[in-house]
Amino acid sequence: MECDDAREPFFQLPNEVWLEIFEKVDTPQLRDLSLVCKHWNSLIFKHMTHRFMLNFDLDQRKYPRRAIGMVPERTYKNLCLNSFKLDSPVYLLDTVKQLAVNLVSLKLDLVSLECQTLVQLLPLCTRMTELRIKAKYFECDDTLYQPRPFLSTVKSLSFDVENYVSTFSLFSFEMSFLRMLPNVQKLQLVIYRPLDLGLLVWMAPRLETLKATVYCNAINNFLGVRLPVLKTLDLTLLQPEQQWRKRRTFHARSFGEFLRGCIMLKTALLSFRCEYDQQLLTTIFTSLPWVEKLQLSGGLATERFSLNGMERMKKLKDLSLHCLLLFQEEQRIVPMPTVEKFSLCSFIRPNRFSDVLKRFPNLRTLSFRMHGDELQSINEAVPLLEDLSVDIGRITPDMINHLQQLDGLKKLTIDAHMIARTNFRLFRSIIALPELKSFNINTRSMIPANIASSVAACNTSCKLVLNGETVKPATRVRRSGVKRKHPVAASSPKKNQSVEQSVNPMDETQPSDSSASTSGCSSFATSSSDTSHVSFSAVNSSATNGECSDGVMQESGVGANVTLANGESNDAESIVEASGSGSDESTVSLEPTDHSYCSTSK
Repeated sequence: MECDDAREPFFQLPNEVWLEIFEKVDTPQLRDLSLVCKHWNSLIFKHMTHRFMLNFDLDQRKYPRRAIGMVPERTYKNLCLNSFKLDSPVYLLDTVKQLAVNLVSLKLDLVSLECQTLVQLLPLCTRMTELRIKAKYFECDDTLYQPRPFLSTVKSLSFDVENYVSTFSLFSFEMSFLRMLPNVQKLQLVIYRPLDLGLLVWMAPRLETLKATVYCNAINNFLGVRLPVLKTLDLTLLQPEQQWRKRRTFHARSFGEFLRGCIMLKTALLSFRCEYDQQLLTTIFTSLPWVEKLQLSGGLATERFSLNGMERMKKLKDLSLHCLLLFQEEQRIVPMPTVEKFSLCSFIRPNRFSDVLKRFPNLRTLSFRMHGDELQSINEAVPLLEDLSVDIGRITPDMINHLQQLDGLKKLTIDAHMIARTNFRLFRSIIALPELKSFNINTRSMIPANIASSVAACNTSCKLVLNGETVKPATRVRRSGVKRKHPVAASSPKKNQSVEQSVNPMDETQPSDSSASTSGCSSFATSSSDTSHVSFSAVNSSATNGECSDGVMQESGVGANVTLANGESNDAESIVEASGSGSDESTVSLEPTDHSYCSTSK
């Protein structure tokens, strides 16, 4: 009975369903989907405009009037402006003012920014939550002294100004400008000189996230600021370019006091353009007892270091050492069971690497640069490892043998400059690990698609990704031009003698055109591509008008009842076995071909 309600085609789905689908798509692919039809275009740019940014890059355009290709009925929420000035060309400021009402994010990348122009624009952005200002020169005057409305919606501010061209007091400018942004909680700041610290000092009591790049002339002044509610700190301290490999220019004690002033800090990303020393490392470890994520990067080392003191970080879960440190031999190792993720890129000996890993017995994620036989110590030091990322020059069979011992791995990433094809085939033993679900390989070597697919076929439940592209497992398909071999008709055996006949279905020899028939057998009408193989014991069947009927034979205590159904079997094998009781057995093998064929043995 047919259903009265016909299924609606996919293009008539409700808009809510389409929006749910579009939310799962990446932004580059979402832009491609907007070009499919007008309906999708209107849905994407009406409900998902927060995923796109409108760019005005007027400095690199020969005809700037043609660069602004806005759609009149479309709403834009993110705007990035790259020009010499905000009001040059003249129509640019008017265009930005038209978009200001709906803007959520505004990024200004200018050569020269006038204070008066900025004051005219900002009060129009009533919905803006993120403001980014980058300028080569900032021209200040006394216009900011006039009372302006507050931008209470702005929560994130990025401020990078290299030089000030001021006809008025810089302090007065900062005070007036900051009064327009009273609720900023996330600040990204580049501090070139001590005078730039006024912005940070004003916002320090309410800042929760700070990303600061501090030049050498302002480091000591910066370390005097206290951030009581700061939760995330991304700090880069720069040395002079000709001295960045020398000793630090700031005191470790002052740096420790600055860190202890951030009493609510949870994430610390610290980068130094100077040499590390044991005093600086110990100060960092002892000053951050409640930090959950710590990353050290950017420095060099000329002496060996110890990680003693790190055990005071009771809440540490994620540790990254992206700096060239030389570790000394540890006499006493204090384990840190809270650490679950560790990343390392230093040159380290295998025995020292084992000592470092013994500090983290509950490690689940490990990433490091491999320079020797570091893998041989992983299985013993961190038995709970689930995610491993290795950066190595070339793959060797010994490395693969060590990886086979990591039975608990769920994700494996290998970045290798060179992988030989013979060694790539050895990855079959790695991808077959019982718990492995993701296997990522990045290499400069050219790996043929058939080799990669054969490796992926060894474990279809594991996703193999080669250089960012998912590899499809190879499928075994019988060649269509080769037919299977026909069975040979067996002669009638003697009484009380068991004869068994078997046919190999994968035999690829050319079948015979002749057909044979014996008494008690029926014929089947099938196509040449269909196959039906039936074997049973001591069956008595009779054929009438080309049809098979049921039969029961009782001979020497042997009996079987087999029913054969007429019809064609498409691309499948049907095997029915019926065995009787008794000592004597007889096998019947039926395999249809282009002609009706049946062979029996009794």
